[in-house]
Amino acid sequence: MEIQHDGNIFPCGRGQFNTPLGNSKIQTPEDVWNSKGLKELRLGMLAGKKSDYCSDCYRIESCNGVSPRKQHLKSHQSELALVDETFEDGSLEVFSLKHLGLRFSNTCNIKCNYCDHNFSTSWFKDQRALGIDPKLLVHHQPFETKDGLIDFITRNLAGLESVYIAGGEPLLEKAHLDFLDLLIKEDRCDIQITYNTNLTKITSFGASLCERWKHFDQIVIDASIDSHGERNDYIRYGSKFKDLENNLRELSKYSNIQTRIYCTVSKFNILTLGESILYWLENKLIKENCIIFNVLESPRMYNIQTLSSSQKLQVSENFKALSKHLFQHYEMGGALQLSAKLKELLTFLGVADLSHLEEEFVKRCTTLDSLRGCDWVSVFPELNSIALD
Repeated sequence: MEIQHDGNIFPCGRGQFNTPLGNSKIQTPEDVWNSKGLKELRLGMLAGKKSDYCSDCYRIESCNGVSPRKQHLKSHQSELALVDETFEDGSLEVFSLKHLGLRFSNTCNIKCNYCDHNFSTSWFKDQRALGIDPKLLVHHQPFETKDGLIDFITRNLAGLESVYIAGGEPLLEKAHLDFLDLLIKEDRCDIQITYNTNLTKITSFGASLCERWKHFDQIVIDASIDSHGERNDYIRYGSKFKDLENNLRELSKYSNIQTRIYCTVSKFNILTLGESILYWLENKLIKENCIIFNVLESPRMYNIQTLSSSQKLQVSENFKALSKHLFQHYEMGGALQLSAKLKELLTFLGVADLSHLEEEFVKRCTTLDSLRGCDWVSVFPELNSIALD
């Protein structure tokens, strides 16, 4: 179950742009467990029907990638007993929360170019300048009271096995510290916690998060890093790559913390992605089997399918050279994994031609630059042909 920063509840985070199954501000997640929408979803899946909630995973699979859906089916074989426990109407008698997705709020200290006010409060100023209705600029929290979240987790702590935490930026949240302290107090440090974080800070309210995390059996940090140097600082505006490097090195000192780079692939970074990967690897910031690609589909003007045919060919050649280098200089298993992910990107790249959106891309970049005092043309010279057109 996924509880979003605005209280909307979904089967998982990948389905967050579909109709919510309920909202934690007006009903308990326990009530949503046997809601009409979730019962229909269970019955549909048991009947082999594809669900809109799983469309992102189907897209990954269509590009020959390994989707979270497939990964969970493989790793959660023990939960197949729930099939026999499902009643004819799709309900389950017992609310058993084993895997929770959670967003504490939309509070965030950076404003990535492809993000917006829904997931980052730092976007509010720019959105006002862009003319958005101020009523839409809302600071979201998933429960009506500040204790609501902790109360919910406390009620369901016994069966909980893993938690996936995203934002906003979750490491900024006082509720996050309260959550960790609860698990430590209740001796539930066996729960695996996975974060999606911008990694700009690994301290919170003056406290070292590593000092909290060292109590846990396994912490997974998916660090949202899209490039290196000034390119990353432009894409993830407000982030400083040097700080990210320092934080990655600090986390590497802890044997119970696994760090991965979670790279959102967009028009901004696709042409220089190979350079960034080699920088990460050669500077020992990450291992080759710990790089995850998140393909950006929206906003569409940032989609890699907007590249021209010649640029797409260039990407293909870059990836071929990179794969060859990986097999020559890195461990075979890691090289195979990363090369397969690069092939998945190439498959997605060729699915559609959105090059007609180039003008929209230029307009959007120019507008944001005027608000932020940036210059996309100088930061991304490989995209200069677009600007000249």
